[in-house]
Amino acid sequence: MDAIAPYPGKVTLVTPDAEILVESPVSIIMMGLAQGDEVEIRVDGPDEETMCGTLVELFERKFDFPPR
Repeated sequence: MDAIAPYPGKVTLVTPDAEILVESPVSIIMMGLAQGDEVEIRVDGPDEETMCGTLVELFERKFDFPPR
């Protein structure tokens, strides 16, 4: 997750079953997300809106989650 690594703020992903502080790509993998799952992205730090937009785009277009 190259987008998060250099970010000096905090990124948290929230699902109905879990809330994790994203510190590495493994954090996201361990959530066990599948295609169609809803994820709330919380960003706390500089340029929050830009970072959140970047992550939304990655989730919508780049990540290839398996279907259930």
